[in-house]
Amino acid sequence: MKRNVLITRTSTGVGFESAILFAQNGYKVYATMRDTKKATDLKKKIKQDDLVIEILPLEVTSI
Repeated sequence: MKRNVLITRTSTGVGFESAILFAQNGYKVYATMRDTKKATDLKKKIKQDDLVIEILPLEVTSI
């Protein structure tokens, strides 16, 4: 059974590194960020390491 994790603010910093670490350890990662145009580095890492990460937009003020 695959575990899932939702991580916010994944375009940089701790969120970015956490998304990669969880994915490398077998988790299905839902990586959220306000502006998905900033996902370039994460997309490169996903492709490079064949990681299971889904990038989603999330802005709590627009709900």
